[in-house]
Amino acid sequence: MNGISAVVITLNEAKHIQNCLASLEGIADEMIVVDAGSTDGTRELAEAMGAKVFVREFAGYGDQKNWGNEQAKHNWILSIDADESLSPELKASILGVKVSPGYDAFEFARRNLFCGKWVKHGGWYPDRKLRLWNRHIGSWDDAKVHEKVNLKSHARVGRLEGDLIHDSFESLTDHLDRIKRYSKLAAIREFERGTLPSLFKQYGSAAAKFFSTYFLKLGILDGKTGWYIAKHSAYARYRKFKELRAIWCSKRTDPDHMCFINSTKFWGGGEKWHLEAAAEMAARGHEVYLIAHPDSELAARMACTDIRPELIPIRNLSFLNPLKLMELALFFKRHRIGTVILNGSADLKCGGIAAKFAGVPRIIYRRGSAIPIKRSFLNKWLFKRVVTEVIANSEATKETVLRNLTQSITADRVQVHYNGVDFAELDALVKPHHEAHKPVIIGNLGRLVAQKGQHHLIQLVRELRDRGVSFKLRIGGEGPKEESLRLAIKKYDLEDVVEMVGFVNDVPEFMSSLDLFVLTSHWEGFGYVLVEAMAQGNPVVAFDISSNPEIVTEGKTGYLVEAFDEASMAECVARLIQNRQLRERMGQAAIQDVHERFDHVRQHDRLEAFLMNEPVVI
Repeated sequence: MNGISAVVITLNEAKHIQNCLASLEGIADEMIVVDAGSTDGTRELAEAMGAKVFVREFAGYGDQKNWGNEQAKHNWILSIDADESLSPELKASILGVKVSPGYDAFEFARRNLFCGKWVKHGGWYPDRKLRLWNRHIGSWDDAKVHEKVNLKSHARVGRLEGDLIHDSFESLTDHLDRIKRYSKLAAIREFERGTLPSLFKQYGSAAAKFFSTYFLKLGILDGKTGWYIAKHSAYARYRKFKELRAIWCSKRTDPDHMCFINSTKFWGGGEKWHLEAAAEMAARGHEVYLIAHPDSELAARMACTDIRPELIPIRNLSFLNPLKLMELALFFKRHRIGTVILNGSADLKCGGIAAKFAGVPRIIYRRGSAIPIKRSFLNKWLFKRVVTEVIANSEATKETVLRNLTQSITADRVQVHYNGVDFAELDALVKPHHEAHKPVIIGNLGRLVAQKGQHHLIQLVRELRDRGVSFKLRIGGEGPKEESLRLAIKKYDLEDVVEMVGFVNDVPEFMSSLDLFVLTSHWEGFGYVLVEAMAQGNPVVAFDISSNPEIVTEGKTGYLVEAFDEASMAECVARLIQNRQLRERMGQAAIQDVHERFDHVRQHDRLEAFLMNEPVVI
C-alpha cells in the first residue's frame, strides 16, 4: 500500500474526534480532517492529535469526502466518520494487508452502538461498509446522505476481519434528531432519482420496514432496544416519503394559485371577507378561484369580479363522500393550487382533506367566530395533520381557536388579520346634519339570530322611553328571530319608536342615516359592523366582550358596558342622545381611528404578504 491517508469530515464533533483519531495511530500515515465550521473546539483537538485540518463549507457528504481525498498524499484512503473508531481486530487486519494488499478495496463489518449497547440484529450487524480503497479505482458518489463508494468495474474487493465501531446514538432523542435531519436529504435524493410519492409508500413502506426490522431481521432479540430501533426505522421511512411528497407538491403547485372555499348559503361577515379577499388577490394579478354553493348569495356576487368561480355544493358530511373528495382533489391538481383558504366546518373537513390528498402545500383555515372550537377527535386531527395555518379575524378569535386545541396547534401558526374597509367608497357619502328638533336615530344591524342579541334592544328602548328621551331605533337585518322581535315590539307598544327595516343591501347608506350605533351581540369574531358604523361618524355602544375592545376605544370612540347589562347600556346611549357635542366628538374620533387601523388596502397588503409567504408588516 506504501501508505494510508485517513480522511474524516467533521462538524462539532469534539466529543468523538479524539477517540476516532486515537484509533488510527499505527495505521494511518496521514490524518486529514475536513471541518465544516465547528464551533465546539473540534479543529483544535484534531490539530493537537497531529491531523491536518482543512475548513470547507459543507456541500454534501459525498462531495465533502471526495474533496478531502484530493488533499491526501497517499493513494490508499481510509474513510472514517468522527463517531467511528477501529477495533483492535480491525487494526490488526489492516496491518496484515498493508504491505501486500492483494485487492483494490476492502470492506469490513460495522458494529453499531445504540445508547451504548451493541445492536446485533435488525439489520444493524454486520452492516458491512467499504472504507479502505485505492483512490485511483473509486470515489464517493454525490449523494447528499447515505453516500457510497463507486468502484471501477474491474476492481477487486476483499473483506477484513474486525469491526468498525460506530458510537451512533447516545439517546432516543439523538436518534430521532438524526432521522429528522437525514429524511429531508434522503427525500431530495429520491426526488432527483424521479421517485414518485404516494400515501401507500408513506404508510405502507413504514409498516413493511417495521415488520422487516423487528421480525424478519430478528430485531425482537435485542429486547427494548430492538423495539425502539424498529419503530424509529419505520418512522424514518415514513418521514422520508412525507418529505418527498412535500417536494413534489412544491414543484407541482404554484404559490400564486390560490383557492378560497366558502360553501355557506347565507350572506354574512365570513362571506363578505372571502369575496373581498379573493377579489382583491385576483385584481392584484394572482390566479384566484372561489368555490361556493350554487344557490348562495356569494356565488351571485362574485360574478362581477376577476375571481374564477367554481360552484360545488359542500355539506357537513361531504367529507365522507369519496367522489366529492376526488372531485375537489382533482380540481386542486388541475389548477396547480398552492394555497387553499377554508371558511366553515364543512369546508374545513371536506376541502381540507381533499387538499391534503392533492398535496396542496398550504391549507389555511380562516376563523371568523370568537367561540371555542369543539375538542373532538376529528377537529384535533384536522388541526394537527391537515391545517397548516389559521387566520383569525381578531385576538379574541385567536384565543378561542387555541383554547381547546393546545395539543394540535401552536400560537405561532395562528395569525390575526383584521377585516378591512374600503373607505374610499364610504367617504363619498355625506352624513346628513342632525336637526335639533328631530329625534336622534339609533341603529343596529345584523342577522336576527340569538348570537346578535337583538332582544336586548327591546329592554333598551323601554329604559330610554321611561327616561323621556326622544329617539328612533332602526333595526336592520333578517333571520329566524324576526317574528319574536316584532311580537315584543307590539307587546310593549314600541311601534312608534322602533322600525324593522329588513335586509339592508346598502350598508353605508344605512350607517350614514344614523346618529349612533348600538351592538348587542353576545360574541363577535370581528365586529365588522362596528367599523362600518364608526366609518360613518357614529359613536358606538357595545358589550365589553370578545373582539369589541379591539375596535372600540372606551370613552373616545364609544362606550363598552358590562356584558348584557341593559341598564348601563341605556345610560350610555341616553348620554350620547342628550349631548350632541359629545356625539360629534366621538364620531370624528371614530372616523380617524378606523381609517388608521382598518383600511382595506393595508389589510390586503398584509394578507397578500402572508399568502405569498413574505414578511408581514404589523
